[in-house]
Order: sequence, then C-alpha cells, then structure tokens
Amino acid sequence: AVNQAGYSASTQPNESIWLLLPPMLELLQISSFDLMLDKDLQAALDMFAVLPVTSEVAPQLVDRFEQLSTSLISWKSRECLLRLLQCCVFFNLFVMAAGDLPSRVRRLVLRLLQDDSLDVRKAASGRCRACCAAATSG
Repeated sequence: AVNQAGYSASTQPNESIWLLLPPMLELLQISSFDLMLDKDLQAALDMFAVLPVTSEVAPQLVDRFEQLSTSLISWKSRECLLRLLQCCVFFNLFVMAAGDLPSRVRRLVLRLLQDDSLDVRKAASGRCRACCAAATSG
C-alpha cells in the first residue's frame, strides 16, 4: 500500500532524516539573502512537513520539536517549526493522537505562545486551536 506522500511501507524514510531538520531551520536565518537558497530550503521543509511518521518515531520527533523550540535563535526558524509541527500533526493525525503526544504538542504550542518574538506568538496563536484540536481528535 502506498500512502498520500507516495511512500510504500518498504520505502518509508528512515527516522535519521529528521537529523537534517535543525541545520535546515538554522539556515532560515540567512536564506532571505539568497533567493535560490530560500526557494530550495522552503521546498525541502515542505517535504519534511508531509513525511510519514511511525508510532515509534513520533515521540522522538516531538522531543526534537520541543528541543528546537527552545534552542533556535531565529524567530523565523521558530515560526517555521510551528508550521512543520502543524503539518506533521495533521498528516500523521492517528499516530500523533496516541499516548501523551497530544498534551506534549499542546504544551509546545502554548510555550511558543509566550515566545519573545511577536511574529512567533502570532503564528502560535493562529496554529494553536487547529493543532491542539487535531492532536486530540484522533
């Protein structure tokens, strides 16, 4: 069977692909100076947003999102992290609705609602209701 992203069970991405996420988010700080880099980076991040997540990888992925939400210096990177989180939750709704993941996702979004950057707070407020509702509706 092939899922929505075109991956079959035998070709699903390895969880190590998520190790590329932090450096890609850090590149967002400088991507506005290079239009080609920005375009390529956005395309790659859009691909990350729709990757299938297994139930084994989901807790580690939320760990990574939690860690990145506090370690990323750039507001643009934290704002992008929110977009990725929302897409990840929606695309992998049944996996992300299991166990303590919904409450962890809620806490993460609520923490970003208190971010120092107004842009991040605005992004979090726009995604808070949708992301939290999706994470609890599985």
